[in-house]
Amino acid sequence: VINKWFAVQASSHLPDVLDRVVKLMKHKDFTLTNPNRARSVILSFTMNAAFHDLSGEGYSFVGRMIAELDPINSKVAARTTAGCLIGWARYSEQRQALMKAELQKLRALPNISSDLLEIVTKGLK
Repeated sequence: VINKWFAVQASSHLPDVLDRVVKLMKHKDFTLTNPNRARSVILSFTMNAAFHDLSGEGYSFVGRMIAELDPINSKVAARTTAGCLIGWARYSEQRQALMKAELQKLRALPNISSDLLEIVTKGLK
């Protein structure tokens, strides 16, 4: 039930949804070490129009979360990346550039897992 509650909050269409998602990540019941909990917030947010805001803040937030998640659970980090950033070709040139920039930041991580590296490399082709 709590995962559903987190997902509903992260998929809200309120104008300040990214700020709400950042606050959710600090909620006492949220932890990146729980894969379902991480997905309930991060992936739900990526299905929100705010994720694709032209400011690039949504992409940047998700990129940071993937980088933080990779050492904890590389498979979830890789699946999250595959689900939201490697489909950059379907979007406008400005969004493509922002999404590819996040992929490049992820590729440059000093201790990137092989799971995430594989997905990021495919995504940048």
